[in-house]
Amino acid sequence: MHAPRKDTFADKLLRMRYFLFAVLLHLIVFFMLSTVVLFKGVSPQEEFESGFIAGGGGGGEPPPPPPPPTETMPVQTQDPNKSKTEVFNIETPAPDAPNIPIPSFTPQLPVANKTIQQPKDLAKSDFQNRAKDIRSMIEGGQKRKIGSGSGKQTAAEFKCYIAQYAQGDWSTTIELKDGKVWRGSIVNLLFMISEWSRNKIRANVVPVPLKLSSSEIFDIKPPFIYFTGHKDFVLTEQEVENLRKYLIQGGAIWGDNGLAGKGSRFDVAFRREMKRVLPSEDQQFVALPDDHPIYTRSFFPMQGPPAGMNFYQEPIEGINMDGTLAIIYTLNNYSDMFRMAFKPGTNEPDTTDAPDKMRITNWEMWKYRTVYYRNFTPEACKASYELGMNIVVHLLTRWDEKLLLAP
Repeated sequence: MHAPRKDTFADKLLRMRYFLFAVLLHLIVFFMLSTVVLFKGVSPQEEFESGFIAGGGGGGEPPPPPPPPTETMPVQTQDPNKSKTEVFNIETPAPDAPNIPIPSFTPQLPVANKTIQQPKDLAKSDFQNRAKDIRSMIEGGQKRKIGSGSGKQTAAEFKCYIAQYAQGDWSTTIELKDGKVWRGSIVNLLFMISEWSRNKIRANVVPVPLKLSSSEIFDIKPPFIYFTGHKDFVLTEQEVENLRKYLIQGGAIWGDNGLAGKGSRFDVAFRREMKRVLPSEDQQFVALPDDHPIYTRSFFPMQGPPAGMNFYQEPIEGINMDGTLAIIYTLNNYSDMFRMAFKPGTNEPDTTDAPDKMRITNWEMWKYRTVYYRNFTPEACKASYELGMNIVVHLLTRWDEKLLLAP
């Protein structure tokens, strides 16, 4: 009788062959999948550096200007049987929407209906009826003979007036001392005009705040009024009436957007309020062509507007009366570009922070010129000054040709 045979290790492995085959197959599949990249890793530093960095040493292109506000927005319908997108007015809820009050983020504008109507005095705005008032405005507001020359031949003496209006930060780029302008953007511009014209265009270097609600606007008869700011604002009825009458009599408004680009708070407010001043349908803001006299027949030949703050380069816009600019609007925040002061006779910025100097570069803007105030460079600011001088020369001489032919 034989003793029972003991299983060897080989016998045990043979009985486990299906199990071992399954383990081997899983290992092969595991190693095959472990070599496949399912998700690409992204380095946070690489992702950060790939986008535009404001003020990153001037690298990259600036972000595009903000889009203008729209009145409608697409809302996807919830009906599964409809495949198209329906559009609802943002002020009108969808038919099945619950009645939930929506807070308003824009100020209610106290604009009376009568100010949107065509004013009677605008019906008389043809040039023949206005020529006498325009001549009186020019001769009373500046020491200059009509037709004495334009461009580099312009000779004049005048004061610059800054619009002091309700609800706005009209003094944002200037410094006031005891209610009077001490220094800032317009002071620097007036210095440059006198220097570049070799004092042929003599501007009083201390601009004067002018209350738009006061009747003194018709006693002073300023050749133009400089209008700037950052905020939303609403003019009073008296300010609207005074500005309308001032423009009809031959005055001009130079508006400069202190918050560069279309759709900014000042941009929306300025367009809206100027529409109240000149509500006629045929008096709308239009872009000035590159062959406009401001570029071709003024002091410095130019081919369109230079880039302003943060590289904005929107075209200049204007509203005409009798074919002549009544309102000129620069959207690129040249006011802040005028806050770089140059050492006399040079294109070198004066960055000394002396409290008793009138011409001084804004230190904060100079310090953060590659972070918050991009394009605040000597070259860009010089080009902005040249445009500013062109605008002033044009506003001083724009009526000459018509007045020389007028009775």
